[in-house]
Amino acid sequence: MATKKAAKKEIKTEKLSDIAKDLYLANLGMYDKIYETLEEKVEEISDKRDGLFKELVKRGEQVHKSAEKRIKDAQKDAGRFIRDFGFTKEMKLEDRIKELRSNFSSVREKLVPGASRKKAPSKTKAKAKTRAKAAASKATNAAKQAAAEVAS
Repeated sequence: MATKKAAKKEIKTEKLSDIAKDLYLANLGMYDKIYETLEEKVEEISDKRDGLFKELVKRGEQVHKSAEKRIKDAQKDAGRFIRDFGFTKEMKLEDRIKELRSNFSSVREKLVPGASRKKAPSKTKAKAKTRAKAAASKATNAAKQAAAEVAS
């Protein structure tokens, strides 16, 4: 009887050993399958990344070219603007100030009809002159800056 029990224990031990071995091999196979799947995914993502990077580089080049074109167009427009308004080296500043004052008067007349016909009290008149001088000074400085930019 002892031999039968020993034989049964041995069979059970072999079965348990086979089951343990199968579990070990199944786990090993599972890890290999996971590794293989992840490796494929990594390669797929890497391929996409390279393609995406190249696409972004192309888009960046297009944006850069577009920005350069816009800057050149803006420079041309600024040059035309300066030429159209007569900001040149030979321009007399006094003439430009007179022109700006007359423009100011016409705008003021449009905004406040009859403003130029009414006589302002002396304090208001003095303040208006001060403001006009300040505006003329700003215009003079702007004209000088524009002329300097054109010269350079």
